[in-house]
Amino acid sequence: MAPQVCDSSSAVAFLYDTRLKFLENGEGGGKGAPMSCAMVYWGTDYEKFSAIFSEFGAVVPLKHLHDRDIGPKKAAKRGRTLFK
Repeated sequence: MAPQVCDSSSAVAFLYDTRLKFLENGEGGGKGAPMSCAMVYWGTDYEKFSAIFSEFGAVVPLKHLHDRDIGPKKAAKRGRTLFK
């Protein structure tokens, strides 16, 4: 997950049903997404978000990651990269 998301969002829900569907012109749009989906939450009511989305997947709080060096920031301080 991108560090910018972890720096500012409250939670993320990793959805079990990978076929998230969107409406096209107000109607069903076919098969749906061919990959896993997640819902990112930037609000202040984590409990409500968790109560709603835990039925559809794993909900993970992210506030504990705010203001921490994670991902590329931490690797850069150590002089490391994921890909060469």
